[in-house]
Amino acid sequence: MLEILFMAAGAALLALAAWLGKRQEMERIRSEPRQIVSGISPQGAAKFQASLTQLLHELHTLSRDVTLDLEQKLSELKELLQQADTKLEELGATERVKEKGNGAEQAKELEADSAEADLHETEEEGIALSSPTNRYHQIYQLADEGLPVDEIARRMQMGTGEIQLILSLRKED
Repeated sequence: MLEILFMAAGAALLALAAWLGKRQEMERIRSEPRQIVSGISPQGAAKFQASLTQLLHELHTLSRDVTLDLEQKLSELKELLQQADTKLEELGATERVKEKGNGAEQAKELEADSAEADLHETEEEGIALSSPTNRYHQIYQLADEGLPVDEIARRMQMGTGEIQLILSLRKED
């Protein structure tokens, strides 16, 4: 039992020695900067301070330049985003026009089918549609029957302006 007591006391002494060694090491580390600072001459301290001041000035200048550069890049980025938004709006408008155009194309196809049926009716009535002269005669005949310009244009699959022009040329003849 005495042996255990001696072993415990020896372990305690070793722990105490280790602790004291660490403490001395920490004291030495804490005291070193004081020795370095206290070892500087007044001229060296002035140079050190001037160097620090110059470094701070350079850091301030660099910071200002970086900030200005970042602000410029941010401004350019905002402008690019605005241009992208404008392009997206234009694309959306184009898509809406295309969608409406598809509906208009379907309506035109229906009109064309109707006009084709009317064309067959007019062919059955004996009106030939082969040459431009025959077309003009057909237009004149439909006008003589009292049909309005838009109805003649629909039946002949022509524009109303074209029908009006043909009819106005007839009046001059």
